[in-house]
Amino acid sequence: MIARDMYIDKLTGLPNFVSFFRENFNLVFGSQGHMLLIKVKPLRILNDKYGRERSDMLIKRLGKYLKGTISNKCYRHEGNGFLIVYKNMSNQLLRKHIEAINLFFDGIIEQEKIEEARLFTFIMPYTKPILSVADYYKLFYKVYMAEYAFEDESELLHHILQKLSNRVNDMIDENTKVRAFAFNDEISNLPNAKSATFYLEQLESQSKQYALLFIDGDHLRRFNEKSYGYGNKAIRIIADTIRNSIRKTDKVFRWLSGDEFIVVAEDIELNEISNLAERIRMNVETRFLDFEIQATVSIGISRFPEDAENVESALSNAELANKHAKKLGRNRYIYYNYELINDPV
Repeated sequence: MIARDMYIDKLTGLPNFVSFFRENFNLVFGSQGHMLLIKVKPLRILNDKYGRERSDMLIKRLGKYLKGTISNKCYRHEGNGFLIVYKNMSNQLLRKHIEAINLFFDGIIEQEKIEEARLFTFIMPYTKPILSVADYYKLFYKVYMAEYAFEDESELLHHILQKLSNRVNDMIDENTKVRAFAFNDEISNLPNAKSATFYLEQLESQSKQYALLFIDGDHLRRFNEKSYGYGNKAIRIIADTIRNSIRKTDKVFRWLSGDEFIVVAEDIELNEISNLAERIRMNVETRFLDFEIQATVSIGISRFPEDAENVESALSNAELANKHAKKLGRNRYIYYNYELINDPV
């Protein structure tokens, strides 16, 4: 959902400027046409007098109108504006479009009794293809300078560069959100299996030594049988308990199935691994003593490179050890060793 949302303005439902930056400009603009920049003004005054919600309402209603009536490419521009690309459209037809937009907006402000609001429209004609963001801003600079006869070109150039910087920062922020969503588990609020695999591969590439604890809940389906909400609560409690039981340098991830977790501990001695595993096991058991349904965990341990030659074998060996911990009665930890391979689970 978020991956899709990063290209859509939440207020209006229109493509945003992150989407604009990703477009095939040759297809969007064609060989000639007009760009129409629309802004609701004066936004700061409107916010101060009527509140942000009323200003957002104006922009939202205008955006909904544009989305429903404009067949051309239409984007949410700056915080109070829109950009419409009219490819191969005559001046006469363009003027009719602008007139209709203004009439609609006048109707809104009359209905809402917001007398100060007005609509700023600025036309940027182009007679040759616009093939990049650089072409777009170059045209914007040229037309704006000619239209308003700026004496201080540096002021306008600073404005354009600032807006471009804002757009880049928007894309960075959205990309950060998408990455966080892709690498984070929503229920436990822990990094997910993708994040775990990425982290382990980094350790392998750096030839780092580590212990891998494969942690699996014992009979947690009983929580889900009561309700999925109760089951999710149990997952969150176990996740928090593990997080509070490990060292500051250790990493914990939620693994593939609902009640599986992985702890990766670098630079750790054998006796410290046992202490860590026992601390996790005991803290989870203690945490659920007052619950209607008790919960415990089984832990399988493998070490790299002592027990495994790569990430895949480290994971599979820890999982195999975990299965034997369950076979032996659950609520315990087991180290991987070669004999487990020939001992059927």
